[in-house]
Amino acid sequence: MSQLHGKVIPRGEKMIDVDMSGTKMKDGDIYSISGLRSNGQDGYQHIHTLDLSDTRITDDALRFIALQEEGSFPLRIKVLKLTKTNVSESAIKNLQKAVPNCEIIR
Repeated sequence: MSQLHGKVIPRGEKMIDVDMSGTKMKDGDIYSISGLRSNGQDGYQHIHTLDLSDTRITDDALRFIALQEEGSFPLRIKVLKLTKTNVSESAIKNLQKAVPNCEIIR
């Protein structure tokens, strides 16, 4: 995470915002986001806002997020920012089906 110059912003009890906007983040880096859920003693369980704007992510990253949400330990993202990315409308629609309570900003 720090190698990409992203920011983790505590948002209160068991919740964080993750700002990766404008970084060189790509699909393979999305795995590091899921690791933030169990960040040491803090034990974060929810990501309120995940900002992936202006990054190199593609549909593969959204497929990973959808799989995480459907699994036994979901990320529980409330807001996902995807402006200036190379994700397709189809991938966004599929993610919205998997995570209907997530606001997706494109």
